[in-house]
Amino acid sequence: MALADLFAGDFDRYFKSGEDPASRWLFVHIPKTAGSSITNEVRAALRTYKNINANQPGEADRYNAVRDEKVEGLVANFATAPVRFVSGHITGDHVERICNGVAGIKSFSILRHPVARALSDYRYQRTPLHGRHVEFCEQFKDFQAYIETGYRPNRMVWHLVPSRIARREDWQECFDYILEHYEFIGTQEAYGLSFRSLMQLLGRPKRPTEKRRVTPRDAEDNGVPPDLEKIIRDRNTLDLPVFREVARRLQLIRPSLVAYLDQAERHSISSPQQSA
Repeated sequence: MALADLFAGDFDRYFKSGEDPASRWLFVHIPKTAGSSITNEVRAALRTYKNINANQPGEADRYNAVRDEKVEGLVANFATAPVRFVSGHITGDHVERICNGVAGIKSFSILRHPVARALSDYRYQRTPLHGRHVEFCEQFKDFQAYIETGYRPNRMVWHLVPSRIARREDWQECFDYILEHYEFIGTQEAYGLSFRSLMQLLGRPKRPTEKRRVTPRDAEDNGVPPDLEKIIRDRNTLDLPVFREVARRLQLIRPSLVAYLDQAERHSISSPQQSA
């Protein structure tokens, strides 16, 4: 269990697990967790890339079905059309299907505090960056209306964990699954450390350089009112404790991990760059 090695502080063993240049990687892109920035930097490092999406013309009305079809197509054709890096807004069921169907593929993701993620998701869907922003703004006149009638709690866990487990609504079981099945989990709140750890694991040590698809700030955005924050916290019975546990464990190892990454960075600067 590589992720357990990271949280245990066994960095030599942990980072060695990602050194195989033939490794395939799957990024579970949870919306509004800096995923576009990470995707762009990782795809530049690993070169060959496949994005699983259902946002092309004619696909949006069949979003779930199209996404299912593309996951099945990826698995069925991987032997003849392999890539180093795959990403997408996929579910835990999709992740399980891909990992069972593509030998040796390794998964990672980034979490964000549920309150911050809810606000960012709302703001994003109100901008032209979101294809249906006009309909969204008509349906939800403000953040309160969105939280009360349109917001989906525990979305991070449903992206990471198979539905048969998520439905049992046991956050500890969900966290244990993540610990066993994911190679890396970071947080947006510790983005610099998370990014550096991920790139070290990929054998491409570097610091973050890009910010992609950042939602423009709304002039009327004054944060989340206390009453709505309580609703979001209370409804995220899986996302909030899982996020807190990941954040807590990262914080515990932060000083020693930063020192390790600093040393690895100095070594990479003084050594020839690993070929792609």
